[in-house]
Amino acid sequence: MKKYVVVLLAVVIGFAGVAFAAEKGAGGGAGCVPVDISKLCNNDGIAPDDDATGGDFDAGGASYTAKAWPKVGKTGVTVNGVPFLVAGADKKVNNIACEGEAVQVPAGSYKAILMLASATNVPEGSMEDALTLVYKDGTKSAVNFKLTDWCVEPKEGEKKAYSFTYRMSTGTEGGHHEIPCYLFLQTVKIDGKKELASIRLPEQKDIHIFAITLQK
Repeated sequence: MKKYVVVLLAVVIGFAGVAFAAEKGAGGGAGCVPVDISKLCNNDGIAPDDDATGGDFDAGGASYTAKAWPKVGKTGVTVNGVPFLVAGADKKVNNIACEGEAVQVPAGSYKAILMLASATNVPEGSMEDALTLVYKDGTKSAVNFKLTDWCVEPKEGEKKAYSFTYRMSTGTEGGHHEIPCYLFLQTVKIDGKKELASIRLPEQKDIHIFAITLQK
C-alpha cells in the first residue's frame, strides 16, 4: 500500500508572503540536541521567486518560495524555542525525500523526535508511516507517525512552523501559485529508557524532512 508524507515546524510572524514561528529565546530548547542531516539531503524543495524551475519539491514542478524562506543563521533556526539545523534557501539540496536513510545521532536517551517536515502528493490530505529506531544495544523498534500534505491545514497534531501564502510552480503562469502551504513541526514520542544510536527513515519519497532535533 502506498504511504505518504509530512513536514515539520511551528507558527506566527509576518514576512513577504509567509508567517514565521517566533524565533527568539531558548524557550523549550533546554535538553534539545539538533542533528545535522545535511549529508543525507537529496531534494531541492525551494525555488527563487523569479525561476520556478529552480526547485522541484513534489516531483511535479512545485516548491516553497525562497523569498519567504526563513533566514537561517550559523546555528540554524529556533521554532517554538527548539533549535533546528535547517538549510538556507541558497542550498541546492535542502531536505531528505525519504529512501530508507539511516540518520546517525549522538548516542543518548531521548523522549521525543522533533521534525520539521511535510508530505507531498497526498490525495487523502495526510499519511502514516514509521521510523525504525536502532538502539545502542543493537535492538530495534518501529514508531508510527502521521503527517499532513504541505498544502493542507494540519490534520495530524502538527504545528505550523512556517505558513506561506503561495508556492512556486512551473505549471502556473508567472510561477506563483496562490495556494497556502506549510512547513510543519511534528513530534514523535519514543522510549526514553533506551539509548538511541540511529533512526532509519521510511522508504517513501513523498515524506520530506528538513530538520531533526532530539529532546531529552
